[in-house]
Amino acid sequence: MAEILKRLEKKGLLCCRQSTRDRRFKSIRASERAYRLKEELAEAENETFSWLCRGMSERQTEELLSAVDLMLRNAYEGGEENCV
Repeated sequence: MAEILKRLEKKGLLCCRQSTRDRRFKSIRASERAYRLKEELAEAENETFSWLCRGMSERQTEELLSAVDLMLRNAYEGGEENCV
């Protein structure tokens, strides 16, 4: 875990500081760069979804999202019993 945190900090995605309460712990927070990247990815996801749904009515898009949500709930709820 420590190596992953070090790599993310080196890439500027995390800020790690020694805890002021207990020197054994570090305070970890996402950097401004990470928040900007999250926003960029959300925008790209929205653009991609819009492109994939081009030509569909708003109702069709809503039905698609509803069906996918149900599928994901089913996968989550039954995931343990279906794992090999």
